Amino acid sequence: MENSAEVQPEYRRTRIVLKISSLHAGPSAALVELALKYSSLGCNLYVHKKGMDGTKYPDKFTMMHNNKKYLTMTSIIYAMGLAAQKGDMLEFIATGDLAKTALREIHDLSQTFKEERPENFLDA
Repeated sequence: MENSAEVQPEYRRTRIVLKISSLHAGPSAALVELALKYSSLGCNLYVHKKGMDGTKYPDKFTMMHNNKKYLTMTSIIYAMGLAAQKGDMLEFIATGDLAKTALREIHDLSQTFKEERPENFLDA
């Protein structure tokens, strides 16, 4: 893991359980947008999902903490590559002065996730 970063001494952690069928493009994009916003303010966001050591992007783990690998949340490819499904627990870590605020926003955002519906879906 050549791009690995050590966790800064001050960090915050939160967990969410996915309540939609999968972490599809919409929620992934929203999480990445939030991560990029905070990254520009000096706050880094990372995610861990149990069993993700075998994800499609094993060389892209960017942080280790308590023997767990974490991915940066600044890439939609990484977010969707988690292949998170309904019931999966996602653990987020944030570093920096705005860590607590960023994680609160992630939690709030996760409560708004909706299932994707095809554009031509017709209500009965």
